Amino acid sequence: MNDLANRTLLVASYLVMSTNMAIELIAHPSAKDHSSSILGLVFCLVILTALLVRRPFALVATATVLNAWIALFGAYLLIDYMGRRGMSWESAPDLFIRLYFAVVVPAFAIRYFIFNA
Repeated sequence: MNDLANRTLLVASYLVMSTNMAIELIAHPSAKDHSSSILGLVFCLVILTALLVRRPFALVATATVLNAWIALFGAYLLIDYMGRRGMSWESAPDLFIRLYFAVVVPAFAIRYFIFNA
């Protein structure tokens, strides 16, 4: 696949995730939501920086590890959610969006960082 197309897709996906986390951070005043939103936003900004700069190696390696954590934890949460509550037609679109942003994008980013390091 084209390197520029892959990078553009990843940057766009992480921009959408960063925007959603920033909106959640501003919109929800409760403190328990802030810690996960701030951590997720920091993760996304580190990964975005690594995607845009592609240097130094430590930043790219850190972004690769963060993507692995996001993908593993996202897959665990989705499997746990579907195991406890099941999947209905009403929840399917939301679950597919979460699957894309929590598992597919990080796995694709890991592949991108490994092949373009």
